[in-house]
Amino acid sequence: PPPPPPAPPRPIKEIERVPPIPPLESQENLVNSFREKILSAVDVRKLYPRRALLKRWQGRVEVLITLNSRGSVKSVSVDKSSGRRILDKAAIRMVQNVSTTLTIPTELGVQEIRVPIEFKLDRR
Repeated sequence: PPPPPPAPPRPIKEIERVPPIPPLESQENLVNSFREKILSAVDVRKLYPRRALLKRWQGRVEVLITLNSRGSVKSVSVDKSSGRRILDKAAIRMVQNVSTTLTIPTELGVQEIRVPIEFKLDRR
């Protein structure tokens, strides 16, 4: 008897298209640009906590901004504390206030951005 006819070819699964990973310098430039937009919008002098001013407390807070899949801000938290809770909370509030209107292009795959907020008093 003749051999059975060959089985029809199996359909090939559609391959999910993944956008190419951009060069690191593109990511870095974008992150720096986003960070600069936030820093230029944050006015530390205007929101310096009154108690911290009176006590002459200074410090640097590293704020961590986590982005969602659409490039919008998902959360804002303290990555490195200034050592003063009042300054940490003020830094988070400042970044939250200005970051809600900013988005970062999602194709760059950036998920976190660190922003340094400096609380510094003038020497008199």
